[in-house]
Amino acid sequence: MKTAKANARNIEEKERTNTLANSLTIKQEARTSKLNPTYQVGPDSSVEKQTQYGLRRPVKYAHLLEFGTAPHYQPGRGVVHPGSRPEPFLTPAYFETRDQVVKRFGDKIGPEMEKRAAKLAAKQAK
Repeated sequence: MKTAKANARNIEEKERTNTLANSLTIKQEARTSKLNPTYQVGPDSSVEKQTQYGLRRPVKYAHLLEFGTAPHYQPGRGVVHPGSRPEPFLTPAYFETRDQVVKRFGDKIGPEMEKRAAKLAAKQAK
């Protein structure tokens, strides 16, 4: 997550608040089972900051920065926005640290998978 936060801090913004970088987290989804946990990687939905440009909630715009936007009409402003180029911060962080990510993932789920395999083998032997 350190790499993703560093990448987010390097994105050019109208105003440097580091709200996006500070909101990045890895957390377990609340409604997942202990046997099959699901994790969220990205901005925490509870993070928001009031700035001169209004309320910033990174969960609302992080994907737009990561992947960019196509030109689109903005009816509230009555203009066509030219779109924006992608400013990826999560994808490069993953590719830079993927060996560590895969190892941590294996260390975390490996023992549980071995337990399940042993239970299934014992069940089959009966």
